[in-house]
Amino acid sequence: LDGRTVRLPGGREVRLSAHEAVVAGLLFANRGIVVSRRALSYALWGRALERESRAIDVHVSALRRKLGRQSIACVRGQGYLVD
Repeated sequence: LDGRTVRLPGGREVRLSAHEAVVAGLLFANRGIVVSRRALSYALWGRALERESRAIDVHVSALRRKLGRQSIACVRGQGYLVD
């Protein structure tokens, strides 16, 4: 991850939105560790979102489309994981 650009295996570069870059940066920095939705919320907006909010899921979904579905795993009830 370089700023808002990710270089994928094979050399292809993918441009990320500002929010996608924050989420990707936090997940990649904590590779192998589950990052909670709460931690992602604080990184993006400086506060916890309401429990029923799907805003984090929207950004993770966009990242999965750009990076590949296998790149980000959901750990149910805990958060997201990049291995």
